[in-house]
Amino acid sequence: MVSENKSIKLYVILFFIFVLLIVGYFCIASFITTLGFTQSFNAKIKEKAVLTSETLSKRHTIVIDPGHGGEDPGAVANGKIEKVLNLEIALKLKDFLKLSENDAILTRTGDVLLYRPGQEDRKKFYDLRNRLHIAQNAGNGIYVGIHMNKFPIEKYHGLQTFYSDNNEGSRILADFVQESCRLADTTNNRLIKPDGSTIYILENIEIPAILIECGFLSNPGEAERLANPGYQSKLAFLIFCGIEQYTTGLQ
Repeated sequence: MVSENKSIKLYVILFFIFVLLIVGYFCIASFITTLGFTQSFNAKIKEKAVLTSETLSKRHTIVIDPGHGGEDPGAVANGKIEKVLNLEIALKLKDFLKLSENDAILTRTGDVLLYRPGQEDRKKFYDLRNRLHIAQNAGNGIYVGIHMNKFPIEKYHGLQTFYSDNNEGSRILADFVQESCRLADTTNNRLIKPDGSTIYILENIEIPAILIECGFLSNPGEAERLANPGYQSKLAFLIFCGIEQYTTGLQ
């Protein structure tokens, strides 16, 4: 009888030891799993933070510069004034750039030259210098000048993109924009051109920079198209597409 009681007690003790081992195993497993999940979760949070930081660092500021303004009308032909059309297209381009992951700013939003009080003696020079200053100080900036062309002979037409020699990205950007805008006029066979030290901003700027001559106001048909809001939107969208191709390729 005593022997049986000892056997029962032994079985009970072994059973409790077994239960404790099982409980201990699950507790340890649960702790390890939780720890692993926490570390994995924290790693994912850190990874996301890094990705977000990298994404933000890749954001560009597109500096849209509608040429001329105020006392400087730019080219005038066939009843069209360059400074007006430049701003209209620039505003539409800025709207399209809201769809991208980049930021966009305008050097002017009204009919003004960018000179300050005390700079009236050389308005155009200070205007260009101040536009350059805006572009150079934009975070991760890309400069896009919007202009119109004019020539004594009416037959000449077509958009043409000029680029700065000071940054290797300028030529690539110009090529993307020129090819994209060719869809607006399939008869346009103009090629991109370096500024040739004749365009103040392109000559002195350090960031990727292009200047788009959107067409010839001296050509009656093209002048009418350039003043048409629908055509302006089409052109602005194609410029936007060229910029997007360039900035996407940098990521």
